[in-house]
Amino acid sequence: MRIVLGQLTPTIGALDDNMAALTLTIEQAKAQGADLVVFSEMVVSGYPPKDLLLEPDFVQACLNANHELAKASDDGLMVIWGNLAQNPAQTDQPLLNAAMVAVGGQLTATIAKHHLPIYDVFNDRRYFASPHADAPEKLAIEALTVTHKGCRMVVTVCEDIWSHPALYGPVAKEHPEISPTTVQLVQKRPYPTNVLTQLPHHAFDLLVNLSASPFAGGKPPMRLALLSQIAQQQQKPVVYVNQAGAHDDVVYDGHSCLSWPNGAQWVANGFVQETSVVDLAPMPKPDAMPPPISITDAQYTLFEALTLGIRDYVQKTGFERVLVGLSGGVDSALVATLATEALGAQHVTGVAMPGPYSSAHSLTDARLLAKNLGIDLLEYPITEPFYSMLGSIGQAKGDLKQDLAEQNLQARLRGQLLMTLSNRNQALVLATGNKSELAVGYSTMYGDSCGALAPIGDLLKTEVYQLCRWLNAHLATDSQHPLIPDTVLSKAPSAELAPNQRDSDTLPPYEVLDALIRAVVIDGLDFENCLGLGYDQATVEWVIRRIHTQEYKRQQYPPILKVSKKAFGSGRLYPLAQQVPLPGRLSPRPQ
Repeated sequence: MRIVLGQLTPTIGALDDNMAALTLTIEQAKAQGADLVVFSEMVVSGYPPKDLLLEPDFVQACLNANHELAKASDDGLMVIWGNLAQNPAQTDQPLLNAAMVAVGGQLTATIAKHHLPIYDVFNDRRYFASPHADAPEKLAIEALTVTHKGCRMVVTVCEDIWSHPALYGPVAKEHPEISPTTVQLVQKRPYPTNVLTQLPHHAFDLLVNLSASPFAGGKPPMRLALLSQIAQQQQKPVVYVNQAGAHDDVVYDGHSCLSWPNGAQWVANGFVQETSVVDLAPMPKPDAMPPPISITDAQYTLFEALTLGIRDYVQKTGFERVLVGLSGGVDSALVATLATEALGAQHVTGVAMPGPYSSAHSLTDARLLAKNLGIDLLEYPITEPFYSMLGSIGQAKGDLKQDLAEQNLQARLRGQLLMTLSNRNQALVLATGNKSELAVGYSTMYGDSCGALAPIGDLLKTEVYQLCRWLNAHLATDSQHPLIPDTVLSKAPSAELAPNQRDSDTLPPYEVLDALIRAVVIDGLDFENCLGLGYDQATVEWVIRRIHTQEYKRQQYPPILKVSKKAFGSGRLYPLAQQVPLPGRLSPRPQ
């Protein structure tokens, strides 16, 4: 059987464009002599369409598309794609998230997604019904099975194959990123039945999965290992097609694949639209097809995810240009470099806004970075506007208090300049804050938090440095001419909003801070377990307290590209007005 894997990059709501890409791929599959073409989950609308699913006209247009796509199939080619379907049962949820199957120009099957996730960035149960949710014993694998040219295929949608805890034990030995917490979460997911546990009792030849699985660091190789484990456990090949592209804060990495029972895998490239033709037989040797670099190099994968996130957000919102405030520091240097790689130098403008406490080398570093990247640089000093603003509230120029209000005023003047330039030049502003700063509120509302997108808001400060060094090693023409100046990477981090200011004046060392943020936010450890990591009690108390109390800033921050297992944003929901007991609420800030 010849199979085409249609790894597309749909745009949410752009039904005409998405349909054009689908029909083109189907016609190409016919020309290539394919027997089966498989697309990703919800490929017609793009996933997730969120509350667009509450708009009747949008829903009807998606439903109509099913009949149009069915006509593109023929007797020799079966087409399977993800889209909405009407729920035949009379429930409060009229829609299904389904795999649609067509052959011979007709819709022949509608196979619903059964396991509807509501964790992290997912909220499927808000919009979709799960068949047999109240009577799981009625779920029959036969209802998921279609046959074409003698091949019996079990068709599933995304989560339906990820919820079997027995998968994770063998894979976790090779992938330490699968923590015991991950297995526990899988075990606790409230799914009344499990597709994989029923497969050994059912005769089939091929397992097909349509997916929209978001990217997170370490996830692509882990996902491939799980798919290989399924193929080996079931002793049947597995076809997996994932969405590529980015929607708002979520990046989808693609890496569609075909896994054979002997451990062999063919893997599509990541982070790109790619239509691939793969023959099911003969079964290749296990090591015949090495995975792409986006699987084997974690820093390259992160780079691809962030640049794709920037590019898709800018282009899908109808813009072409971005602005980045260049302070001469490492965060803005990384954002500018990523934006240049994503959009091209002609679409990126740096803005340097030195203030009364900016060092001379900061402006020099910003100029050198702009030169290295080949981007335009605008320079607008804020010292005079700063004194003028203080004068407007009756504060004499020589009466500087150097307090938090004056520090924030400088940041907000820079934010005003960036947003004014944004309006005038039809360019989006990219915020430059990192996860370490956002976790503890080390930022200024309506100042450095201004922007349309926060590309590195899910990178800890130590990860920012790691990626910068990787970029210099892999993108620079030679080691003597790094893209990001060595002086940017070697100097002590500083907001430069007060004389001789250093981040370390306010924050614990970033190595300590980042380890605790990772423990609390990503791994979900509590106070006692954080103490068990060996950090002093005052620091642990302060970090946990700040993570909770600074939520109000994060909820007004631009969308943050999710690249970790747990990012601030749509997948982490905490109240603002709350008084949950926190450890050491009255403890002093660590020095």
